Amino acid sequence: MYRGDVPGYVVLADGTVFAGYGFGTQGSVLGEVVFNTGMTGYQEVATDPSYHGQMVTYTYPMIGNYGASDHLLESAEVHSRGIVVREVKNTAWNATCPEAWVDWLESRGVDAAAAESLAGTPLTLEAPP
Repeated sequence: MYRGDVPGYVVLADGTVFAGYGFGTQGSVLGEVVFNTGMTGYQEVATDPSYHGQMVTYTYPMIGNYGASDHLLESAEVHSRGIVVREVKNTAWNATCPEAWVDWLESRGVDAAAAESLAGTPLTLEAPP
């Protein structure tokens, strides 16, 4: 599933709703929302055990633009419970990354959501101090 086939939402504990679209697998995820500010390394973050059970929000505006590859894993499995981005790309343009990012997430059972209103400044501004 990719690019607006299904609505996706992030609902915070205080009732704030960020609407967008889903990608990856279809489903619901409950968990702590955390942030990653890296410009690269999105696959490494998803497989980093320190993010186990959390919904990772990438603050860099576009994620997925160079693809995915097994050589970029921090561990053998995806530890993030969910992925939230502003804009997602499902490309495999880098010669060392033969698999597209959204396809890689879906094949590993990861729920994800994207929209301009979901990630980056609007969502991070809702974070408690």
